[in-house]
Amino acid sequence: MKYFASLAFFVFIFWGIPAQADIKGRACIINADMISINGIRYDTKCKDGTNVRLHGIDAPELDQVCRNAEGAIFKCGLYAAAFLLEYIADRELDCRGNSQDMEGNWLLRCYVEGININAYMVSEGWALSYEVLSKRYEPEEAIAKDHKKGIWDFEFTNPWEWREGKRLEGLAEQ
Repeated sequence: MKYFASLAFFVFIFWGIPAQADIKGRACIINADMISINGIRYDTKCKDGTNVRLHGIDAPELDQVCRNAEGAIFKCGLYAAAFLLEYIADRELDCRGNSQDMEGNWLLRCYVEGININAYMVSEGWALSYEVLSKRYEPEEAIAKDHKKGIWDFEFTNPWEWREGKRLEGLAEQ
């Protein structure tokens, strides 16, 4: 009986309580919806940090392109990542949550000086509400879309469709 009680306690502690990740530190930007907390940039990669995907949002991939009103094609994924980098600058982030994606990256809400970065990226139009994970940022997305902020001022493919191979009309492969 004593063995069973110990085993039950072990199972409850290690499987009954979700992992918690409250991580603080400076961010190395991987792309517009993924950062490495306390990571160090070596050449073009972030290493030695804790990878965090900004929960509930999806931003253009680094190599993803958009088309402006004049028909010019540009890498809007780079613009989105640069926007995040400029906003975060060298400030400390406070990231909170308790879930991970299939690759083991933490899915967290991150804050800088009390401002939710996930919501900010969507409200400024450089990320979309990723309703597969959460509908939390749909109000911010509606406002950004109405005001043509960020990528909403351009023709673009949803990031999740881009990853599946869908491209802007008239462009075979970008």
